[in-house]
Amino acid sequence: MKHVAVLVGSSAEREVSLMTAKGIIAALKERGYEVTQLEIDRDLAENLLKLNVDVVFIAAHGKYGEDGTVQGLLEILDIPYVGSGILASSLAMNKIMSKKIFAHEGLRTPEWIALYKDEGYEHKRAEIEALLAAKGRLIIKPSSQGSTIGLSQVKEAKELDEAIAKAFQFDREVLIEEAITGTELTVPVLGNRNPLVLPCVEIVPLNELYDYEAKYVPNMSRHFVPPLVEARVVREASALAERAHLALGCLGISRADFIADEKGDCWLLEVNTLPGMTNTSLVPESAKAYGYSYADLVEKLIDLALEK
Repeated sequence: MKHVAVLVGSSAEREVSLMTAKGIIAALKERGYEVTQLEIDRDLAENLLKLNVDVVFIAAHGKYGEDGTVQGLLEILDIPYVGSGILASSLAMNKIMSKKIFAHEGLRTPEWIALYKDEGYEHKRAEIEALLAAKGRLIIKPSSQGSTIGLSQVKEAKELDEAIAKAFQFDREVLIEEAITGTELTVPVLGNRNPLVLPCVEIVPLNELYDYEAKYVPNMSRHFVPPLVEARVVREASALAERAHLALGCLGISRADFIADEKGDCWLLEVNTLPGMTNTSLVPESAKAYGYSYADLVEKLIDLALEK
């Protein structure tokens, strides 16, 4: 019987981490694994070595758990872990860096502007206002946060300062990008070097944005598997998701988020290397449509961790 440590963290996404961990722990126990939940703190290395765990399942969304930090510790300790390595985790977590990779790889992504707290942004104000005037709507968000934490939608120039200040509360880097109007899609990719693209999911939030409430409160969004959009749109999203997974060097699981515009063109927003595994999360729903139960998916991720 293998001993699995499930890690949770204390980032701004702790509540989501605890929900994810709860489901994972139940699934692992159902399959006969010995499971211990641990906090990502200064005693983590000592606790992992003391427990002599066989593999680590990271359920800590956000800072330290999703950005390559704890992955580096686990590499030093030579303990197998679920998900992407140091580089892919840090690149995907930093939306500005991942956007640069998407552009280099020819993956269609919304036009963007990067802001850095130590530089201020007055020297970019004209550029930002020009982008807003051209596109009509902007999304402003911290570069390295998930679950839409610190995110704002801006439609008028007078809203910019407040939205930028809000994003800077959570990060020293802020991403401003054009808001694409259309249908929200997400595509999970499962595997290491030869991944499996799982079914595409269409998301219809009850709120204007697919925000924290829509993601984690039951009945605040509707999910369609298969999607309602045309098959060609699904094919494009699926192909782009696989390319993004490989371009970033993701392992185990990733989830690529898109907007399909009125022409049916898919715009890649971001890739999540530690997607939620709660009872309202998209990856388990997609996996179920493929034929994996929640416990099947969790066990598959353990197997992929041991194959790396």
